Amino acid sequence: MHHRPWNTEASHLLGAGSESDPRVQQLLPHFPIVEGHRQAQRDVLVTTVRELLALRFRAPDANIRTASEGLKVIGLYLRAIEDFTVRAYSNGADRFDRGLFYWVLCRERLPSMWRYFAACLRHASVAHDNTEYLGSSILNRSVRALQAKDEVGFRFFQRQNNSTRDGMLYHFDFLTLMLSGAFDAEARVARRAYQVTKPALRTTTFRNEGFRRALEAAGGTEFAQVTGDSKFLAFQQFLGALRNTVHSAGLQSAAFERDGQPQTSIVRVLEDEAIVWSSSGELGKREDLGVTNVAGVAIEPYTCAAALTELGLFYIDAIARSTDIERLLPTGTTVDELLSAPPDDATFRPDFRQRIGAMG
Repeated sequence: MHHRPWNTEASHLLGAGSESDPRVQQLLPHFPIVEGHRQAQRDVLVTTVRELLALRFRAPDANIRTASEGLKVIGLYLRAIEDFTVRAYSNGADRFDRGLFYWVLCRERLPSMWRYFAACLRHASVAHDNTEYLGSSILNRSVRALQAKDEVGFRFFQRQNNSTRDGMLYHFDFLTLMLSGAFDAEARVARRAYQVTKPALRTTTFRNEGFRRALEAAGGTEFAQVTGDSKFLAFQQFLGALRNTVHSAGLQSAAFERDGQPQTSIVRVLEDEAIVWSSSGELGKREDLGVTNVAGVAIEPYTCAAALTELGLFYIDAIARSTDIERLLPTGTTVDELLSAPPDDATFRPDFRQRIGAMG
């Protein structure tokens, strides 16, 4: 490692006026670690040091991450090389296959779906309709959304070219379709549970205000609080605007370069860009959603895919939790009889679920 004037470097990085600034002195013992990391051209610096984490946006080339974020980066890399190791020890390892890994990850992200899906199965056993398939569609589309998010990430972290951009856009489009489909299937289950007959089945969606009002009138008070929340409605607008580009001017990928930085990729929004911009602002910091205005309204594909998936599964689970699912049960059946937690077996062992959740 080449020696540098650490005091001066630390002061410059902090934007401090003096090298004697207490912040400089707190950072100084850790600064050589950052420089060694940079000079060795390593990819990720995982740390719990608060002084370093506070500098993460001032030193983007160091890629400073929390332990939780570092685990997700490592997990993404392992999945990119088809390694689904859950635990390694001195004389062996516990490994899942691809399908089982994503299935356990999905069930870990959607804890309320255990009871919810069990009620769908119990209802279908008496009604002989397709409610069990609606319930399983929510889970299967959530699994595919998790897979699509990873596929975007696999390509985003490669050296960028037209092929990686085309692949990212393919999986990003698929991700928006799968998340939208999961919400629409959940809306149809709610329609049956609360015995709502209007609006028409094809317009049964949480974006439909008339449908939300009908559910509330039918007694879904807690349900209406979730689906009528301003953040949820902003998320539905954001997801809907991106998903609806499949019917109009599609999303367009493009190369993007900053001075001294490797080429990266963005996705330009060419229609409903005002909705994407305004709804993302209502959800929080736009950069956390990967939304930018570097070339009109655009998104950074992996940050956006990860945020969409995280928020989408959060709201899917919140809707499942708030649904009065007892309304679906046959007479004489109680909620207490339903499976409300993971089964006690090798696949859903608590330590496996915890590890998969941390890496996913």
